[in-house]
Amino acid sequence: LLITGAICPLTQVMAFASKSSSVASEQSERLSPWTSRWKESRIGWHEGDVNMALKKYAHLIVPPAEEEAPSCSDSSSSSDGVSVFVPLCGKTVDMAFFATQPNVAHVVGIDGVRKALDEFAEEHSALEIKQQEQDDTEGETTTATTTTTTHFERFVGKKITLLKGDFFDMERAGFANKFDVVWDRASLVAIQPTLREEYVKTIGTVAKPGASILLVTFDRREGTLEGRKAGPPFSIDQAEVQRLFGSADWVESIQLVDEFDTFVTDPSRKERFQSSGVTSLFEMVFLIKAKA
Repeated sequence: LLITGAICPLTQVMAFASKSSSVASEQSERLSPWTSRWKESRIGWHEGDVNMALKKYAHLIVPPAEEEAPSCSDSSSSSDGVSVFVPLCGKTVDMAFFATQPNVAHVVGIDGVRKALDEFAEEHSALEIKQQEQDDTEGETTTATTTTTTHFERFVGKKITLLKGDFFDMERAGFANKFDVVWDRASLVAIQPTLREEYVKTIGTVAKPGASILLVTFDRREGTLEGRKAGPPFSIDQAEVQRLFGSADWVESIQLVDEFDTFVTDPSRKERFQSSGVTSLFEMVFLIKAKA
């Protein structure tokens, strides 16, 4: 990935995607449940502030402002910062947090539901996010980029691109080895457990060699069998993270960084989960490093 001071080539890959594909329908089997949730504003996973784990551990994946970010170009002496990917992003304010960090060059979020992206754009007007049409040409600034890939609808703003489509189309759209950082707060826990291996494979494809993944999972630690098996968010404990990522040939290391008792850190969730049979709920934070 080469990032220059004029145009971030991370966006250029979108111009090379196949023209024979189409954007995944919101009524597809995979996306329709989420379309319904957004339509009915049943988005209990959304947080109104930057995620607590991200606030505490952002320095593990993004160099602090006083440190020099790794250069994204072998031929340039400038250090424009890291590229960040937020899968199944919804309208998380974490994307705005990343976009305002001096050592972040560009943020890319993807979600299958247009309403989520529209609401993010409206709520973060300072980022000046606008939809890019398929016949748009390459821009000359960081806020105007290349043509829309037919795999995704694109919304582009200051240091940020939002993609509307199916996360599992990322590789087909030409996003291999494009991101220095992946932030997953509510993605892996949201998908059906049968898709987890494919999810990990896709993350490994889009991540650059040496990339850092900060992953937050929910562990329904105690409760009824039905309550612990329910979801989303589905329960993913340390053993499952080790099983999924430990068997991936692109993973260098997996570290459990921290865990939080959700009923203590966010008491508002206690009644909801206890009513479904969960008596102990923890959020676990993992740092996963890709092989260089």
